[in-house]
Amino acid sequence: MQRQTRQDKQIDRQIEAIYYRRCAGVQIGILDIPRVFRVGREAILAGADPEPAIVNFVQTIRKN
Repeated sequence: MQRQTRQDKQIDRQIEAIYYRRCAGVQIGILDIPRVFRVGREAILAGADPEPAIVNFVQTIRKN
């Protein structure tokens, strides 16, 4: 398994903060969690705002 760089950890913390701030209480499948991080990471690396990307994606996979 590849070690996370400092930048990867910072990106993960940013995604996690957005998820908890905007999507708290939204039920998603446990196997969808890596997909949320992937969407956020792709948005950040593309230079886009990750918040709308994460929120919109979570709306498509929500269980409640």
